[in-house]
Amino acid sequence: MVDYTVYIVVRLFVSLAQALPMSVSMAIVRTLAFLFHYVIRLRRKLIEENIRCAFPNMTEREVQHTAHRMWIHLFTLALEVAVINRKVHETTWKEHFHLHGVNRYIHTVLMGRPFALITAHYGNFEAAGYALGLVGFPTYAIARTLDNPYLNRFVNTFRSSTGEYIVPRDKAPDILPGVVQRGGTIGFLSDQFAGQRGVWVKCLNRETSCPKGVAVFAMADNVPCCVGFGRRINGVPLQFDLWLASYLDPMENTEDSQSAQSITEWYNHEFEKMIIDDPTQYWWIHKKWRPREKKAGKRQ
Repeated sequence: MVDYTVYIVVRLFVSLAQALPMSVSMAIVRTLAFLFHYVIRLRRKLIEENIRCAFPNMTEREVQHTAHRMWIHLFTLALEVAVINRKVHETTWKEHFHLHGVNRYIHTVLMGRPFALITAHYGNFEAAGYALGLVGFPTYAIARTLDNPYLNRFVNTFRSSTGEYIVPRDKAPDILPGVVQRGGTIGFLSDQFAGQRGVWVKCLNRETSCPKGVAVFAMADNVPCCVGFGRRINGVPLQFDLWLASYLDPMENTEDSQSAQSITEWYNHEFEKMIIDDPTQYWWIHKKWRPREKKAGKRQ
């Protein structure tokens, strides 16, 4: 009953967002962002700690500005997801998405090779996946199944509306080999903490654990990789620069493609660059940086 109630609330929000003028919706977004940062103060200590560690030279005013703008970004992202299929379609996508660095990706896909598209909780990754499907390059997105079955079905319906295929994380090992054989594009959201057994790398001045899956997948089948993101332009909703920013091909045998460690370091370095360009569009609310546990010493 609780799951269904939450689902109804979300659907009401979506219906309201689709009915209201964008100017009114953005006024609501800014109000919610102010409440969450200054009044409710949800995870404020964690958010500010993450920003300070990543940008030690930021003033306190800049830290508060970044945290507040992050909340505006998150609520704007939710608004965009609610209305994008009403506003952006085959004849209007060029008015909303400006593509950068896509030529190598198109060339690789047309050659029939599989492709790994790596991104982070930055910009509007949901809109980026929607746009790729809209222009004829749908992805297989590996996603965690939501605990709420009604919301899970609703979200996946949106994600698949332009041909994006949703691969539940627990079924990925069984499904991905077939995707590789078909030369499909696999999307990895790869910036969350991966536990003590992940690949430990330095990102934004601190060590963090990253999933091994991307690197293992790339090396096992010589899959070309790219770090991509959809960054909102000047805070304007539904206006994005869609970047495929940096490429790595294991077949070229570069220094970055030698091991799981080097591949993970490569894409985290690319994450750093895009976050530094605009830190207000990153999800500082995540517990991405956690201490590495010390291994117990052997008993004598």
